[in-house]
Amino acid sequence: MVLLLIPTALFAQQDWVLKKSKDGIQVFMKEVAGSPFKEVRVKLKCTGSLQKFQSLVLDVNNHKKWVYNTKESDLLKPISADEMVYYTEIFLPWPVSNRDLTCHLKLVKDSIPNTYFLKAHAVEGVLPPKDGRVRVTSSNSFWKVVQLENDALDIEYTIRVDPAGSIPPWLVNATAVTGPFNSFTNLKQLLAK
Repeated sequence: MVLLLIPTALFAQQDWVLKKSKDGIQVFMKEVAGSPFKEVRVKLKCTGSLQKFQSLVLDVNNHKKWVYNTKESDLLKPISADEMVYYTEIFLPWPVSNRDLTCHLKLVKDSIPNTYFLKAHAVEGVLPPKDGRVRVTSSNSFWKVVQLENDALDIEYTIRVDPAGSIPPWLVNATAVTGPFNSFTNLKQLLAK
């Protein structure tokens, strides 16, 4: 079943360009056919456990503590202990409007030993649009997290998003490294606690 969740090209390294490498966090980007927005991949090896990762990522009400520029994040519909629909709002500086989305998130942990897969994607029709925010309707992210020896994790995260509205693609692509890098800096610190 996990193989259905993993697009074949997701782990292929061709076309990925390293944009930032600092403090054990690597951020890559690549062109996406048919889209002006680039796809982003983050890699990190750090101290931590699968259980700690699970508790941080599935606690969507506390995403604002570590996910970069998250202004609000609320659980809307629990489906199971490892699956849910949630709402999140991302702060963007003036004159750009904040972005928000409703997201379906599912953690799979029973197919490969010591490995978690997590997939999240935007869903529509869950919550009416909110005034002053631009609703993102195209967002897909995927995590592969492997428990290594000596209380360490190998984390790989990939995201493809269309921020909607009138933000120029060149501006989105020019700043697309900052959010993932800062989020992973925060995640790394929380996993080590």
